[in-house]
Amino acid sequence: MTAVRHDGRAFTGAVGIVMLGAALIGLALLKWPASVAVLRDVVSSGTFRPADPLIPVEDLGRAIRPAVLTVNYLVDVWWALLFGLLIAASVQAFVPRAWLTRVFAGRSMRTQLRACAAGTPLMLCSCCVAPVAVDVFHHTARRIGPALGLLLAAPSMNPAALALTFLLFPREIAVARLLMALGAVFALAAILDRFLQSDAAASVEAAVAPAAEPAGAAGAFLAAFAKTSLRTLPLVVLGVLVSMTLLDAFPLSDATSGSSQTLVIVLGTLIALPMALPTFFEIPLGLMLMDGGVPYGLVAAVLFAGPAVNLPSLLTLGSAAGAKLGVALAAGVFALAVLGGFIVGAS
Repeated sequence: MTAVRHDGRAFTGAVGIVMLGAALIGLALLKWPASVAVLRDVVSSGTFRPADPLIPVEDLGRAIRPAVLTVNYLVDVWWALLFGLLIAASVQAFVPRAWLTRVFAGRSMRTQLRACAAGTPLMLCSCCVAPVAVDVFHHTARRIGPALGLLLAAPSMNPAALALTFLLFPREIAVARLLMALGAVFALAAILDRFLQSDAAASVEAAVAPAAEPAGAAGAFLAAFAKTSLRTLPLVVLGVLVSMTLLDAFPLSDATSGSSQTLVIVLGTLIALPMALPTFFEIPLGLMLMDGGVPYGLVAAVLFAGPAVNLPSLLTLGSAAGAKLGVALAAGVFALAVLGGFIVGAS
């Protein structure tokens, strides 16, 4: 009987490795060639041409515009979100908790380097990587440092987005974006881990009850996928809708009309922070701001804060690890973006 159970666990583990590997390879095959194509186009033309939205919104009434913007956003990211859910479900169903806990053990630079190395190649927007980060949180004795490192690295350390930034923007803006991303992944995540770890763990302990373990690899994966989807998708859709409503009511042009550079950077960052942006969409937004003559500090702040987090990812994180952590992460990204913007503006 023991041998049978051991063989079953070995088979489930092998299936899990194959499914997780397939999800990661599929994501890479979709993201990396498309990113290389965008980079080649930018190098040859000197400009970035974003794809047209599925439904034009210019002539729509204000009441319906946020809903249409939400549809356009979800159409842009649905496949990336699907891969995020598949990877998260594979981690939840097949990756041993003891192994993940060992990989992300301790509060050290090495731990954050591993989280950064895990998140960066994914090149996912914040809301698409949120399910993966939440499962890492649950599978690492509820450690928030590695989970936040992965959550922030996927959009902020996206190598193609950083390359586009260096190709299309002045060097001081590009360097500032990179330094703010590094500060978020390594410093901000580690600080929040140190000061909010016990609160996040207590919040989960109170909210999560042990679940029955399904039999077999397929059952484990399907149960994990259903659980992750039900936990994540409603918050993503709600977050995107609220984000688009806020953006429609308070466009970035409202912030850029101020006469004080300090006020422009603060208000612009505040507007950009909850904004749901598909991968690379911060690039045309930053170019539009720069062409409009806004301070370089605001451009740098938006290029970092726009993709780093958004309302859907903050809601997803808050539901898993407590609202206090979601608020603290938003405040930390905001402070880092404003500080970076001030430094660029003063240079």
